[in-house]
Amino acid sequence: MSSPLSVDGARVHGQEVRNANVTAVVAVANILKSSLGPQGLDKMLVDDIGDVTVTNDGATIMRKLEVQHPAAKVLQQLSNLQDQEVGDGTTSVVLVAAELLKKANELIKGGIHATNIIQGYRAAMKECVKFVPHALGVKTKTLDEQVLVNIAKTSLSSKFIGTDAEFARLVVEAIKSVRVTGFDGKDKYPVGQVNVLKSHGKGLTESRLIKNGYAIALGRAAQGMPTRVENARIALLDFDLRKARMGLGVKIQITDPAELEKVRQNEMDITKTRIEKILSKGVNVILTSGGLDDFSMKYLIDRKVMGATGAKPLLTLTATDQWDEEGIDDSAIGKADLVHEERVGDNDFVFITNNDDSQYQGKSSTLLLRGASDFVLDEAERSVHDALCATSRALESGSVVGGGGCVEASVSLHLEEFATSHRGREQMAILAFAEALMTIPKTLALNAALPDVPALVAELRVAHTRGDATAGLDLSKGEVTDAVSQGILEPMVSKLKSIKFATEAAITILRIDDLVKVSVSSNNYHHFNMAMRRFGASTQGKKQKDLTEEQKQEIKEAFDLFDTDGSGSIDAKELKVAMRALGFEPKKEEIQKMIADVDTDGSGQIEYDEFLKMMTTKILNRDPKDEILKAFRLFDDDETGKITFKNLKRVAKELGEKMTDEELQEMIDEADRDGDGEVSEEEFLRIMKKTNLF
Repeated sequence: MSSPLSVDGARVHGQEVRNANVTAVVAVANILKSSLGPQGLDKMLVDDIGDVTVTNDGATIMRKLEVQHPAAKVLQQLSNLQDQEVGDGTTSVVLVAAELLKKANELIKGGIHATNIIQGYRAAMKECVKFVPHALGVKTKTLDEQVLVNIAKTSLSSKFIGTDAEFARLVVEAIKSVRVTGFDGKDKYPVGQVNVLKSHGKGLTESRLIKNGYAIALGRAAQGMPTRVENARIALLDFDLRKARMGLGVKIQITDPAELEKVRQNEMDITKTRIEKILSKGVNVILTSGGLDDFSMKYLIDRKVMGATGAKPLLTLTATDQWDEEGIDDSAIGKADLVHEERVGDNDFVFITNNDDSQYQGKSSTLLLRGASDFVLDEAERSVHDALCATSRALESGSVVGGGGCVEASVSLHLEEFATSHRGREQMAILAFAEALMTIPKTLALNAALPDVPALVAELRVAHTRGDATAGLDLSKGEVTDAVSQGILEPMVSKLKSIKFATEAAITILRIDDLVKVSVSSNNYHHFNMAMRRFGASTQGKKQKDLTEEQKQEIKEAFDLFDTDGSGSIDAKELKVAMRALGFEPKKEEIQKMIADVDTDGSGQIEYDEFLKMMTTKILNRDPKDEILKAFRLFDDDETGKITFKNLKRVAKELGEKMTDEELQEMIDEADRDGDGEVSEEEFLRIMKKTNLF
């Protein structure tokens, strides 16, 4: 039950909080449930700025969901953890966790203490971790490359690109080409070394793999530069190659106009010297995150050097952003057999490749995806990422298991036997754990629209009872089959971690028996605060001429939110979201115009000074009347067109204002001109005029 606190908030405890937690978790799981398996359906997610995502990827759905309940947020973190650690199985882990909580809540209602259930769940989880490798694991070293293709196919089967078998082969080739051997002698297959690029045009079947090479979504900085460079020596730079300028605040005194020309010439000489020292190392390709001005580009064209700007450093192992009089050390120069520019669809790409017998063998590859729209390409990228992760984990762990509910059915039966070795209430918890695992094969069969789901699941259990440890569901045929021989395979590590993570998440929520909800800080309600100050006091006044220090700080905080690496610039694509954080609703055309105005070098980056200038103009030109109407709409949360006593009391509580009912009613009465006991939009504007607001 709920009870008041000495602070602004309320307390919920006991069975009430457990019921609320389970309800929230099951509600989230129900959203994901229909997306599981080869026949799973997609979700359309529309965020608060209108961006649309169409996907059936569990991690993406969970990341995009705007959940409020704290227990549901635990599931979001769970899905994110599974995605980071394994890369696949994000939907399954959420469904199992939700089912474990649902079963646990039923046991608690039956009189079993949460501590007994937690002990039983932990015992069941530990037994799963022992049983799966021993009884169900299949060593990949004993199988041929087709096994890896089948693993990729299984991961892709739930995606719309899964119908094309060629994608699975591309995934396997890509991940095998980035194999590295660690200091411990074990092979690693880092998924991050596989570069995935997207380009509009043609169909998904036109996608291709660039083995032993890397592609960059950039074109040459100037048309006069060479499009093809053999035996390339590449300089990767994290600074500008523009004409040097004196720093801000530097002052010089000139008595002769000729002296000014010397200063300009010296600026050009500094840049020319810098470029000369780079080229003296034999560099014929320059890739920089900074810019190239006309002076630098002309110099590079004359020397037949290819240059590209707008690159973004992913990982820096050397001082690419530093410069000294010695120039660049030869060890920092990259080498490749060929660097060339190629137009793919509407975009130019720079390809850095090596021959199969090259002396410059690298450990990277690029998958270039083609497709008709952003929706198609984005979902294809997510699908390929999951398949790369699944294949990588299988190669690194060396073991796979059957898919199609094979593991869950086998483990469920084993736990039923294991439960007999425990007495008392823990036994019931272990049996509940076993039953919860069966939600995976049940959901797979249900999403495949098979005619008799209970009978098919029962047949699967019978097969495992007979000792067929590799029996799984073939959803295309609607029957039980040998999952391993049919190529329905998953990495064993994915299943093990899924069970571990789901159990720990369920236990985390199960341990909660008290919820204290504190009222939201007024800092989160700028417009509430602004209006509340008049429904009692005054606010900023008429249209501003200059920004306040508080507004400048807000702009800086919005910028820093996206400038995660502290480089002093943000991606132009993030401008829209940063403006949203400041209370603006920019249209697409407005964003494009703003970017074109400030991003003169085409680097795709917006520096803080540029951002501050844009936001200053927007804020100073903002209509105070619009701001007041925004505040009115935030009061009028039930959209009646009126502010009622109930609305006002809610806002006062959320702002932490200690006001009596009499004081709140006085505020209503002061603004209420027509005597209906409510404040209309017109009356709200009128009372604000008294504050000299506009």
